[in-house]
Amino acid sequence: LPPIVEDISVIVADEIPTEDIITTISQVDSLIFEVTLKDKYKDTRTFHIIYKSLVENLTDKMVQPIRERVIETLIKVHHATVK
Repeated sequence: LPPIVEDISVIVADEIPTEDIITTISQVDSLIFEVTLKDKYKDTRTFHIIYKSLVENLTDKMVQPIRERVIETLIKVHHATVK
């Protein structure tokens, strides 16, 4: 089944380890299959997120609320600013 892939760029404090942010994103939903750091430039980090279901084809509409929860969680937990 094909995954949905997207990148999310956030501004976070330098002292927050990238691994902590990856863990936070990964724990938001079981459909988040993989999270990696794609790029880091100054105070901005871009994360590559792969959403995947083993039982059905995902749609953008299905992923949208997960993406919103990822953003809310990053703001709450890491005081991030989404670009």
